[in-house]
Amino acid sequence: MKTRISNLQLTLLTANFITASTLLVMPQAYLDLSLQNTWFVPFLWFLLTTLLITTAFVGWNKIETLDFQSDETRSSRTGQKLLAILMILFLMFILIRDLRAFTDFTGTALLELTPQPVIIFTSLICLLYLVWLGFEVIARFNDIYFSLLFIIILFLPLLLLNEIDMAKLLPPLQINAVPSILQTTFVGLAWVGELVIIFLFVGNVQPKSDVRRSVIWGVGLAVIFIFILLGSIISVLGSTLARYTVYPSYILVRQINITDFLDRLDLLVVSFWIPAIFSKMALTFYGIHRSFNMLFGTDTKIFLVPLALIIGFLSMMMFGNNISHFYFSIYVWSTLGLLLEILIVAVFMWIVRKERLAQSRDG
Repeated sequence: MKTRISNLQLTLLTANFITASTLLVMPQAYLDLSLQNTWFVPFLWFLLTTLLITTAFVGWNKIETLDFQSDETRSSRTGQKLLAILMILFLMFILIRDLRAFTDFTGTALLELTPQPVIIFTSLICLLYLVWLGFEVIARFNDIYFSLLFIIILFLPLLLLNEIDMAKLLPPLQINAVPSILQTTFVGLAWVGELVIIFLFVGNVQPKSDVRRSVIWGVGLAVIFIFILLGSIISVLGSTLARYTVYPSYILVRQINITDFLDRLDLLVVSFWIPAIFSKMALTFYGIHRSFNMLFGTDTKIFLVPLALIIGFLSMMMFGNNISHFYFSIYVWSTLGLLLEILIVAVFMWIVRKERLAQSRDG
């Protein structure tokens, strides 16, 4: 039976894929570059990603279907295999990086005495279970936890009202800050551009005509999410302190206190944030699994367990310590990730064009 998701679910998947691990790893790097002006950068990401999505979906509504798991798709098999290879490489990097980021955060902030391999392979067992259940289950899981997390983030400024100091946002957007804002935009663009994973699932969305609008709405939700969190970090902690803090997002939520009896609400926020991160990693893992099936023309789950073992070992071996992981996330991925995303968009546009020509010729 063919899996189907709604446009709303696509919107929530897109928003969560952009925000879940980005706000765990990257705020310190953004604040280090742009200081009190960092809150402005998400709006530049929105403009650039909207342009990217609009370009990628040129001619989309002129084709009947584009499902990489269906024989109805008549476009070039070479293009599909090339897309699968690029997606495997792209998503493997993302999953290895995110799994290590989650492991380092958990080992540092939550489970200090738990060995790293135990956290990694326990996490992979949970991911395997989610991926084995299928795409629709991942989408429903994401609907619940991202929606709850988004609601909490919307109320975050209100919860932190007694800690906010608006003077820490000054001076805003001076002309000499333009180079640092542009640099931050470039560093974060590859993370926001990870939404190109949705190209694997556009054939599962109904109605097809609203896919582009749904993705743009997802980017908009992500921008609101990031804007509120970065603005709160700056106005509560201050950019000078936050730039030297490893996990400023976590430190921020620890500042929430409502009377003397409710001063550990950070545990409530983290209890929704961690499932949101798992939702992103599960979707990434499922994308790798689907890409392998596209590459070999199969529909099997035989790749899942070997892939989980490979990803677990690579997440431990690729990064010798937290510093090497941070260096990869900031300096390497900003260029490597963006290059892969541009190639994926170009191949997807080629496939759409081939499919449109094939369908018009047959019609």
